[in-house]
Amino acid sequence: MELKNNADLEENKGHKLIEQGKYQEAIEYSDKALELNPDDAEAWNIKGRALKELGKYKEAVECYDKSLEIDPNDAKVWNDKGIALSGLWKNQKTVDYCDELLKEDPDFIRGWHHGICYIPALERYPAGYRML
Repeated sequence: MELKNNADLEENKGHKLIEQGKYQEAIEYSDKALELNPDDAEAWNIKGRALKELGKYKEAVECYDKSLEIDPNDAKVWNDKGIALSGLWKNQKTVDYCDELLKEDPDFIRGWHHGICYIPALERYPAGYRML
């Protein structure tokens, strides 16, 4: 697999690999993109998603952290990080990240839908539960 430049990654090839269940390939693809540009927030996100799908939650969170250092306003990355944290059973930290997610985009329904906000924090977010 050859990656000519980050434009290839931007064409959603990394996302397509994840959709096809080719998680290790998506990680390799992201690693190549990150060799070219270590400040590629989307490449960090794709790698995090692939790691999360493999159950490697700690490594996924580390990738999401790097992505958020570059682009702290990306609601989908906050959402994905919350899901990975749920996988680590860090519920209070997950709720804290939901707070951040909802600050960035209060209408981001996936933050509610994935269960990372409304189950552990139903009393804090009763309106979110009703949105489902």
